[in-house]
Amino acid sequence: MKKYLLIFFSVLFILSACGTSEDEKANSGESEEAVTNENVENDEDSDEGDQGNVNGKVMKLGDTSYVDSGFYQYEITPTSVEMFTERDGITPSNDDEVFVLIDYTIKSMSEEEFEEEDVLIGSGVTLTNAQEQFATEITYYEYDFVDKIPGTIEPNKVYESQFLFEIPVSESSEYRLHFESYPPDVEDSEWSFTEDDAK
Repeated sequence: MKKYLLIFFSVLFILSACGTSEDEKANSGESEEAVTNENVENDEDSDEGDQGNVNGKVMKLGDTSYVDSGFYQYEITPTSVEMFTERDGITPSNDDEVFVLIDYTIKSMSEEEFEEEDVLIGSGVTLTNAQEQFATEITYYEYDFVDKIPGTIEPNKVYESQFLFEIPVSESSEYRLHFESYPPDVEDSEWSFTEDDAK
């Protein structure tokens, strides 16, 4: 009789141990699944932070970026740059300054047409030198040597034009062109170039 009782309790003990092991595996699986789901959700949140954005890094001339001013959306590509201290008898206001003329293309991603002036005013367009001095765009002075877009910018069409800045010469020869985007899920756009890149 004692022999049978011993066998009975041994079987119960083994079955109980197996059940505990299975429960631990199940709980472990649920825990791993929860962690995996959490990581996926975090990745999705991270992706949402870069929505509609090819930016997130300092670009170079020729790179295209998406800009959202809050009113209009467009893709813009600075293509080349000129730097000079005199053109058509016109010079910068101060001896330590230089004109920076940037050629660019723009493609409207908006459903409504808009004017080039809306780009210059609505997107916080600035040029910064190595000393962190910045200048705003000055084509509104109507320089004859600066090309502008006649008429309006229509949806899904590409236009060529120019920006003009007057800024103190950069000590390191590096400059950064900055476009601000209004929505928080679209990063600002920034391009870097040096005097060696000027044509």
